[in-house]
Amino acid sequence: MAEIIDPTTKPYIPIDTDLVDDLEHFAVDRIHVRIQYIDHTSTHKELRGTIAEIFTANHEEFLKMQDGRAMRLDQIVQVLPDQELFKIKSANQE
Repeated sequence: MAEIIDPTTKPYIPIDTDLVDDLEHFAVDRIHVRIQYIDHTSTHKELRGTIAEIFTANHEEFLKMQDGRAMRLDQIVQVLPDQELFKIKSANQE
């Protein structure tokens, strides 16, 4: 079972399908990402890790990280590949 981080009681707002496609791409390719999101108190926060899956529960869409944390997709502000981690891995491979 996923641990929902910063659960919100606000009504779910479906997100753009292009973002869902990007999230699924990051999950399938196991790309380490940096997720900026808004928590239940409207505070901007950041989460880093690898997305394990995208799932639906109670007509709401969620992403689950490899470590078990999960969040509603409508809390996401931005998702980017974690360039800092990429630079570290690239430097170690040389």
